[in-house]
Amino acid sequence: VLFLVASPAADLVRTGNASAAADVEVDGAPPVVMFLLDELPLASIMRSDGTMDAELFPNFAELGASSTWYRNTTTVALRTFYALPAILTGRYPDGREIPVSGAYPENLFTWLEGGYDIQADETITRLCPLAVCPRGADQSAPTSNLLDDARGVWADVSSPGESTTNPTETLEEPIADQGDTHFRRQARQAARANTPARFEEFLEGIEPGGGPSLDFLHLLLPHGPSRYYPSGVTYDWRGIPGGRGGGNGDTWTTDAALVTTQRQRHLLQLQYADELVGRFIDRLKKQGVWDEAVVVVAADHGIAYTPGQSSRAGDADAIQPSWPELLWVPLFIRAPGLEAGAVSDRNVQTIDLVPTIADLAGVELPWGVDGISAVGTKERPAATKEFLNSWSDSGVEEPGTRRPVDAAAGNADLAEHAIDRFLPPGGDPKWAVYRAGPRPELVGTNVADQGVSSAPAGSVDLGKTGRFANASPSDGKVPGAVWGTVDGVAPAAGDLLAVAVNGTIGATTRVLRETPGVGFSVITPDFLWRDGANDVEVFLVVDRPDGSIELRPLAPA
Repeated sequence: VLFLVASPAADLVRTGNASAAADVEVDGAPPVVMFLLDELPLASIMRSDGTMDAELFPNFAELGASSTWYRNTTTVALRTFYALPAILTGRYPDGREIPVSGAYPENLFTWLEGGYDIQADETITRLCPLAVCPRGADQSAPTSNLLDDARGVWADVSSPGESTTNPTETLEEPIADQGDTHFRRQARQAARANTPARFEEFLEGIEPGGGPSLDFLHLLLPHGPSRYYPSGVTYDWRGIPGGRGGGNGDTWTTDAALVTTQRQRHLLQLQYADELVGRFIDRLKKQGVWDEAVVVVAADHGIAYTPGQSSRAGDADAIQPSWPELLWVPLFIRAPGLEAGAVSDRNVQTIDLVPTIADLAGVELPWGVDGISAVGTKERPAATKEFLNSWSDSGVEEPGTRRPVDAAAGNADLAEHAIDRFLPPGGDPKWAVYRAGPRPELVGTNVADQGVSSAPAGSVDLGKTGRFANASPSDGKVPGAVWGTVDGVAPAAGDLLAVAVNGTIGATTRVLRETPGVGFSVITPDFLWRDGANDVEVFLVVDRPDGSIELRPLAPA
């Protein structure tokens, strides 16, 4: 009994009827549509000059041109477990609450439920009460099961260690090694449905109606595991060298080539998310909602891709070099009837979304918030931001510790991580992401057009090569990730490799130095693969004295 009363896990048995609905006036209020993405750093879509990369992300660019792009927006937490409640309540989380309506009774859904028709799909959080957002039969589990589940969740959240749960198996963030808990089952079921079909269901639910409506979707994209190409074709991500380890399981290897491949995979999945943003815009326009609604597109937090640094977890001092990638996120808000887009660099944080929606919708907010409306006259001081170090329950810091962030320094450093600092300029946009490796000019060329040696330079083991013989791009699946080990006198660690699929070089990389058991890892274009058998070749790239190159094949082991 003490456990249930004293711990935040008690909130798990109060999700069903939790509500703070107030009598708010909604007559004449506009529709509200929110589309939240996950693990998306602003640097992934923005150039170093502060403009959007419209070639790689045309739909984000369209969104920016037809809304207000708040370019200086930062998250207040680095885990969805806390970042989503902050967005949905307008308040800083304290770093301990379970993300359910019982813990956060004053939120976007309970605020509008009295007068708005609500369609909401939260994926991980459960802030919308069951009475408003039914979620299926498993919600009716016996109370005794809920108590067991609550105990497991609270034990994990209050433990000093991080999760051993593999997020690539569940699409969950590493919130808990919770066993088979009720809460985890719910989140896992929703996350597993993170498919185009789920997105289509959300789009179909957006309809003009007689009264105000709220349509809300949190989609775990471009959050890993990365497995989508821009076309929507998928590849099997299981077994791909991840490149992260260390005490927190989240520190990137110092092998820059492997981290480059992981960022390429992220960008390809982000291009797929860009396609969904385009579908989202088209649906709103078709339904006549685009010009009437408050439209919000945002991300909950970012991710960093710096060799030797944490991708997201750790104490605030350790991850400080990665703050620009972790904290700065996209935020686009379209006011009803907006005629032209704009860019705003006012100091915005994700806790500002709810008060901003309140101002734009003209609906009174019945609780106090930490956030400040992005369209109001009051502004946050320009110099400082704050965020919750949401891995602070690891014992490094006191839970709920908020860290100040130098906004000017962060914005300056952000340019160093921008997309055009990662990808080479020019060329066909469809090849751009694949050219992030060394000698990018080789990618997209035919092997036959290069000088190919007849003598092998060594050998390569690509593991279960049977997957190359049974590709099915016509069914939307290809074995596009290629990795393996190399052996022989050459190549030495750090030497340049080229990987060709069906006679076309699809990727370049370097032999890994610091990753045991892995010689290289690349992602190749989906459009190089064909149904049935495919020819995959790996070459050592050698510079000749005359400036040309020679491809020396690595024989299959």
